Amino acid sequence: MKKITLPLVFILSIITIWYFSIQFKSTAEHNVGHYLSSLSDNELVKIGLYAFGEDVEVYAQDAKKEILDHFSKMKATMGGAKADTKAPGGIIMEIKLFYTDGSTETITLPAFTYHTILGDQNFYLSIKEEDIWEPFRKHFCYDW
Repeated sequence: MKKITLPLVFILSIITIWYFSIQFKSTAEHNVGHYLSSLSDNELVKIGLYAFGEDVEVYAQDAKKEILDHFSKMKATMGGAKADTKAPGGIIMEIKLFYTDGSTETITLPAFTYHTILGDQNFYLSIKEEDIWEPFRKHFCYDW
């Protein structure tokens, strides 16, 4: 009986760890999606876009709304080579939301770091069948 019990407990432990890691990843990806879609334009003063050595500030209400609506379409994928924020090309654009109370929210594209219960995790942000850069392109002087 002992010969069967110990391997069975080991296998069940591995399956349990695997199951909970899948659940953690799924929940974390859902939380990032919820965070991005719940960013508010309420009391939003401006949006700062920083990419390719150029700083742009967006004050127009319709442009701010378009950018926030674009965030709600993004899908987060946890981990992987594309999600590495420290790799070359990991962060191409930094977007800062400035609110009237002085608080700021920072989103980086395409890789994004979000705090989870197990510490900071990296996510890759994408949009299915759409260009992730579309609402940002028109605010810069050059074509990319």
